[in-house]
Amino acid sequence: MKDKRFDFEHYLKAGHGRAYLMAEKEPERYRDAIMDACRKDYTFDIQCEGSRAFLTSDLIDLFEDQTPFIDAAKDAFNSSQIDDVYNEIQYLSDLLMEFGQKKTVLDKYLALWEKIKKTPYSHLTERSSYLLFNVEYLAIKLVCDQPWKIAENIVKDMGAWYLTLEDDARSEFPWFYSVLEEEYGEDETRGHLIKLAEESPEAKAFCDKDLRKEPLSQGKVTSPKNTPTAADVVELLRSSKDLRELDLLHMGVRRMKEDEIRKLARSAVDTDSNAIRERIVSVFNTKRRFTWPLGTEYLVKWCNERDADLLKACHSAMTFIEDEHIREYALTVLRQGFDADCLMMLIRNFQSGDEAMILSLLEQVTVSDEDDCRWHDIVSVILDSYKKLPLSILLWAYEATLCSCCRMHLIEDLIELGALSEEIRNECMWDADLEIRELVAGKGMI
Repeated sequence: MKDKRFDFEHYLKAGHGRAYLMAEKEPERYRDAIMDACRKDYTFDIQCEGSRAFLTSDLIDLFEDQTPFIDAAKDAFNSSQIDDVYNEIQYLSDLLMEFGQKKTVLDKYLALWEKIKKTPYSHLTERSSYLLFNVEYLAIKLVCDQPWKIAENIVKDMGAWYLTLEDDARSEFPWFYSVLEEEYGEDETRGHLIKLAEESPEAKAFCDKDLRKEPLSQGKVTSPKNTPTAADVVELLRSSKDLRELDLLHMGVRRMKEDEIRKLARSAVDTDSNAIRERIVSVFNTKRRFTWPLGTEYLVKWCNERDADLLKACHSAMTFIEDEHIREYALTVLRQGFDADCLMMLIRNFQSGDEAMILSLLEQVTVSDEDDCRWHDIVSVILDSYKKLPLSILLWAYEATLCSCCRMHLIEDLIELGALSEEIRNECMWDADLEIRELVAGKGMI
């Protein structure tokens, strides 16, 4: 199912291989869009998906003169405005290395070190700062497929910085160390570093922080200390209006025993306060496997309480549940107009005859990086329910999603269902996600 709303720019931002097949026919038509992609990362979640650089480099290869595109990427990469922006640093360095621009990447690596040296350690370790993460990423790019001497120099750079800090500074470059092991071998890396540390105080400082004392597989796994009760959670919810999901996870909510989970839900039923009820119900949408354990008639009833916060919490919890009451509620709301939550409820509770209505509603879904990701929530529900959904709905998700991780799972589902067409396979061979390319290589087609 090809949604007519989706154009070249959509597929380019999604990292979708169709962008390449469109541009291959008439690259000049899309020159400006491809030039823009040389300046900015479009990844939905680069830590999950990886880089879009491989699709962009394929698109640049369609042009005889690639210099303007590479120069655009270099200009964007050299800007100090991206020094603390991890996705831009990753994407642009990946793209530049595809075209052999190692010196440009090295210059940025050195410039980041100068900035790091002038920045207080307390700021560097704040969640909002990515300077250390970015210099580590560039270090990784510089050592890949290179002789050990390059790694030595970077180890000394890191160690020299460690020497300027207090003794209680933590290890900051474990990813780099793990890449060294992958590149040069675990035993070889350890041996090289121990020998280097005997000769260089900088290398010794690196080893003191980042040389793994024992293989990770031998590390001890400690059991969680606390298993909260329903009363503990309710007390916390009463005391704070601004709890985040992470706060609840740190508290150990996911480790609650089944009877305590039911008690927590019962607290929502028994309370006279909609404010407390809303906070309790919100616990049951922290993750899809932590679902509302009591009758869904309570959630449906609370949706009619004319309380916007409670309605939002109930809707979110209901999108994870298969239940006839929820299906009927969703249909009632959707007959009055579009609602993303109720669309997700209907998809999860799909029945024969729903296809046309769902496809009509999907046409109303806004797909952009500025819509609070409702499209992503909808695609996630489609992935959860793929075995019972018609192919047309799966294909909408394949077309629509800006997330290559979701697209990867959709391709896996299509392969499992024997529904991978030759057209889709050809598109996937140019996907920005190299794992998708590998997945479809050699697969049979319908």
